[in-house]
Amino acid sequence: MPSKTKSQSDSPGLIQSIHRAASILELFLENDDVLGISDFSERLNLPKTTVQGIVKTLTALNYLAKDSNSAKYRLGPVLLHLGFKYAKNMDLLTESMVWIERLSFKFNMTVNVCIRVGDKVFVLYCVEPKDRFSTYFSVGASIDIHTTAAGKILYAFLDKKQRDEMLKDYEFVVYSQRSIGNLKDFNEELDRVRKEGISFSFEEGMTPTSSIGGPIFNDKGNLLAAFAVIGNPAEIQKDLDEIIYEVKNTSLMISKRLGYMKGSIIHEQSR
Repeated sequence: MPSKTKSQSDSPGLIQSIHRAASILELFLENDDVLGISDFSERLNLPKTTVQGIVKTLTALNYLAKDSNSAKYRLGPVLLHLGFKYAKNMDLLTESMVWIERLSFKFNMTVNVCIRVGDKVFVLYCVEPKDRFSTYFSVGASIDIHTTAAGKILYAFLDKKQRDEMLKDYEFVVYSQRSIGNLKDFNEELDRVRKEGISFSFEEGMTPTSSIGGPIFNDKGNLLAAFAVIGNPAEIQKDLDEIIYEVKNTSLMISKRLGYMKGSIIHEQSR
């Protein structure tokens, strides 16, 4: 990282202070939850006094947020909003919107599209049935990882090392008898989800709802997002087989529209 920073800083036309600020923000791509002044200084080979001035400015502008307990820093709300803006302008929503709306209309249930930002899962897009009002999740809301179908998908397709790092301090809050309450059971669940390409949550969260989720892949086979059908447990159970089929089909169709052709993770099935 230091050598890359130095060579890029020496490139003609680059403003050094802006480049250094960007380098500080990019350190969070390495999946650290919080970083301190010493961390920034060591990793970028910059004096602490230089780092302090840049970090103070980024914090004042809400690009970074200071953790009150550790006095270290995490990504701030402005970056989250920019991330959502970027995602809304990319092919993901353009190509998935019709299929997500179709899924919601077919079962008269809520369908969410979710993305992972760092170690958090956020609702990017939500379709609600016209004749129903629910407060399951709103756009921009952060949702639990271990009790939601979308959260399970987004963590199931991480590589093992990255998953372990991001879950090492995760709090498995038990909301119901069906909530997964420990890391061992959750890892087993994620392995199953990755193998089968579909996830389930049956009354595991704060609200008495059930959900069935599927993945969305890009042309390189990388996971872009997850979506989930969310509804009343009795209604989900009543149409369970058909919802499973439609979730798998929707996952396949959206991913194909984004260029995914490998077929090694998503399995086409006949009814």
